[in-house]
Amino acid sequence: MTLELRMNAFRAIVLIAIMVGLSIVPVLSHNFVTGIFNSPQIQENLKNSPLGREGFSAIFSNYNFYSYAEWYGGNYNLLSIIAAIIISFPIFAREKERKTIYLISGRRTRWEIFSSKVLSGYILTAITVVTGGLFYYIFSRIMGFYLDSNMVMIWTLRVTAGSLLFFQIGAYTSMIFSGQVRPILLDIAIYAGLLTAGAFKQTKFLDFPQYMTGQDVLVNQSLGITFAILLTITAIIFVLQYFHFKNSEL
Repeated sequence: MTLELRMNAFRAIVLIAIMVGLSIVPVLSHNFVTGIFNSPQIQENLKNSPLGREGFSAIFSNYNFYSYAEWYGGNYNLLSIIAAIIISFPIFAREKERKTIYLISGRRTRWEIFSSKVLSGYILTAITVVTGGLFYYIFSRIMGFYLDSNMVMIWTLRVTAGSLLFFQIGAYTSMIFSGQVRPILLDIAIYAGLLTAGAFKQTKFLDFPQYMTGQDVLVNQSLGITFAILLTITAIIFVLQYFHFKNSEL
């Protein structure tokens, strides 16, 4: 079990390195992209699209909007979900596949096994996601850009809450299957299904990313009820999974 925790910690370190590296790109490219937008050719092409011109102008003239469009509401959101999936999918499945969970159950209670695995996954997921959110802010300030720290904290906390929920879903699928392939495929299918459903008006409420970094943060600048809902659903699944694990055959 210690080996599994070390391997998950290694995965988290790799994910943090990737997230930090990718967070640098939009900061470094801001001036370059802004210069392209302000070029005569682009401005000429946007003359016939005043709404598009107004939208792009708002993004490039306000670094908060730019950060939302290029990082917090985009790649950061996606990378956080990927991190949650990667950290969660082997958490039970690997030891079930290798039959080593039988040995662990002889030395520890079901609660000790379950809590150590899931809570350590929570911690690794949260550290990974929070690092990506805060590093972007720190690097932006180093490069001389102003970014509202309150909005950064809200974005980071909301994305972290959403990532913990997705980690919890992934931990549950990892417990259900004995192999490692099916849990990760199911997690990806769930996320893709939510994105697809969210594209339609009738099922817009299933658009999961909007609950993590919705535009309401830009308007209200508060965590809102969404943050509490994400954590509540996570807690409910945690309890359900524990009782499933407690009463299941290993």
